[in-house]
Amino acid sequence: MGMPSHQTSYNLLSDQILNFFYPPNQAIDPSSAGMNLYFSPDNVKDFLDKYTHFHIHMPFIHVATFKVMEAYTGLLAGMCCIGACYSDNVTPSNVREMMDFLVVALQRDCKMMSNAEPLAGQPSRASRADIEELQAVLLTCILLLWNGNPQQRERARHIYPFLAANARRLNLFQSSRDPALLSALHQIDFDRNTFDLQQWNWDTWVDQERRNRLMFGVFLMDVAMGLYFNSQPLFDVMEFHLPLPCDDTAWDADNAGDCASALGLNGDVAARDKNPYGTQRPKQPEMDWALKALLHPSYQIQPGSTNLYGKFVLIHGILALIRRAQIEGNAAQLSKFGTPPPNDWMTPAGHNSGRGTPVEGAAANVDPQSLQALVIALSKFKNNWDADMANQFPPALPGSSNPRRHGFSRDGIHFYWLSNYLLKHTQAADLRLSPDARFVQIIQLLKSVKSWVMSDGASRGEELGSVGEIDDQYGAVDLTLEMAKLFKPLPQVVEDAGTASVKTELD
Repeated sequence: MGMPSHQTSYNLLSDQILNFFYPPNQAIDPSSAGMNLYFSPDNVKDFLDKYTHFHIHMPFIHVATFKVMEAYTGLLAGMCCIGACYSDNVTPSNVREMMDFLVVALQRDCKMMSNAEPLAGQPSRASRADIEELQAVLLTCILLLWNGNPQQRERARHIYPFLAANARRLNLFQSSRDPALLSALHQIDFDRNTFDLQQWNWDTWVDQERRNRLMFGVFLMDVAMGLYFNSQPLFDVMEFHLPLPCDDTAWDADNAGDCASALGLNGDVAARDKNPYGTQRPKQPEMDWALKALLHPSYQIQPGSTNLYGKFVLIHGILALIRRAQIEGNAAQLSKFGTPPPNDWMTPAGHNSGRGTPVEGAAANVDPQSLQALVIALSKFKNNWDADMANQFPPALPGSSNPRRHGFSRDGIHFYWLSNYLLKHTQAADLRLSPDARFVQIIQLLKSVKSWVMSDGASRGEELGSVGEIDDQYGAVDLTLEMAKLFKPLPQVVEDAGTASVKTELD
């Protein structure tokens, strides 16, 4: 049960979180005394240690530079609640009680939750404090959706619009052009041939990548709200003019030198040595341009230029476009997005890019041109997945496991099969189901496509990822959910020497 209680740092953190839940001048409800036990110093350390299980699935936090003693208390409390899902020190019902307290405290303390006029005024510059507040709200929405009861999921659907509106107000779906914050590797006009390593600043790069990963988290939440709960989207996928997430090795690097090597800034040999399973590219393709290339009949994404997390984002972009086409019908016009500007990651589409694929009728009212564009995009996505898996993750020896392959966000192939199914079989009535009825339907489909993933991947000796490990009971009968049955604990990956984790040895 927990760790020895000699760490004064964790006594301070425990007090800090409890003061966040109970402001000094507020009377304490006797029924809430359990919080003192749940957020004891030993438990706070255990929860932050266990957060690593979630980080492997959704790497939003830059753990190498994350300073526990300096972070926004609401973010720490959210991370503790996530880690608690993987802890033996509290029960699932304890965690749901903690989540309710977290929401109340954030509504009192966090301007990103309580801002009643989130769209007022001009876009403003996002400070580090703004980003940490938004990260706290994002983690809270994730907890309420995937670890909650029906009432908590309903609360997430009320909170999420504030998260989306504040991300929009801070203009997080474009790279910062502020000279003080400008990260050269995230700019549209970045050219690796003329780039001087002396111009590279790790801190600035981390700040921009952190913003981007927050925004991709918001985007994935937006898609999930529509996909699983039939909510209206609050973003257009083509608004996201950000480079896709960098390679994992660069994000998890402990220092500037290792990060630069993983990004290919120290030459090809260093990149291959430091980052064997990634793209080794200093900059990833912009999300909106990559989607346009997938939808366009004449272009495709060059194999090897997107990583697993980038593919996860792109397939969710396609899922959002499928839903849009099914709801808007002829108004969707998915074949009219135009041509992205030439880039080193684009190549002319080959004959096997999907153009010749016979298009079966879609179940809901998708217009023929949009349907053709989506079929082409899915075919090209699958070709890229197959080519890149063969090169970046060559067939594994039976029984072996590559830690870099694990995590929900590295397993986009399940969502390719889900996209194919939804494109052909969605009925108009499905898109009008109540949130929880649609959730049960989609979770069941996501679990059932595992057999296609297995039979398709087995033919090439591919290692299975994490989506196929969703617990059979998750979202099946009991709609009070346990997130650790969706984003499963990954003890072998957590213990791997190469896995980044929150630094909790504070003394």
